[in-house]
Amino acid sequence: MQLGDVATWVAAIGTVGALAFTAYTVRRQVDRERRADDYQRRLFAKRVSITIENQLQYAEVFNDSPDTIYNVGVYVRARASGSVIARGGNLQNFIAPGAMNRFRFMPTDASDSSMPDSVCFVQFTDANGYRWNRYMMGLLEEVTQIPNPDGDQGRAYAKLVRLSVVERFKSFDVVNGSPETIYKVRVYTVDKSGNEIVADSGIAAEAIASGQHYRFNLAATGAVSAMSPDVYCIAEFIDVSGRWWHRYMLGRVDEIGPMPALVRRRLPWRGTI
Repeated sequence: MQLGDVATWVAAIGTVGALAFTAYTVRRQVDRERRADDYQRRLFAKRVSITIENQLQYAEVFNDSPDTIYNVGVYVRARASGSVIARGGNLQNFIAPGAMNRFRFMPTDASDSSMPDSVCFVQFTDANGYRWNRYMMGLLEEVTQIPNPDGDQGRAYAKLVRLSVVERFKSFDVVNGSPETIYKVRVYTVDKSGNEIVADSGIAAEAIASGQHYRFNLAATGAVSAMSPDVYCIAEFIDVSGRWWHRYMLGRVDEIGPMPALVRRRLPWRGTI
């Protein structure tokens, strides 16, 4: 073996060793950052609490974290079977920081009159897209992201919300033909060329129940002529799953942000302690 061959092998071994050490260092750094991320996320999630009243008739969820929480539901689960025996109605779209929401428990098909030994917990999605169970006794666990249970059904339900003209450019009815309540409903017209809101209903209707309608009177914003024929008329609303929709009078349906995008993907941790 020539001396040059030995030198080449030594250099190669040194390069491989350096690469291995770099990979090891990067892996350790990633692991440290992942542990720090998990620790900070848990600190925030632990500041959400649940209490019950009147022997499992009501639950109150208090969000003491600095971020809004989304798709909030409360549940009672039997210890023996693991079945959910009561739930607090529909998911709440969100609970703002420092706010408290009250839920009324309703028995499920798995319930019985004896109310067996059970645990009560709140399930929610944090501002970075992580899903949690927070138990009344203090336990916190991260759970699998809730799948989008609506799929195309959510869009199909959104298409059953209709706009009808009462007085051209001024007054519109929103008819909720879907089987579920819609929330935070507002109506406005948008100029097609400049994409500016030219007339707006102002304050949103908090809810429109299934089969009901609500009349919105629009006021001009002054952006362009509110009487321009070249406008879109749009109903904006949030469904029971927290998905946010635009329903156009001509039939188009768009899912928009920010809430749906926020709760369907994980984002890098942005919180500070």
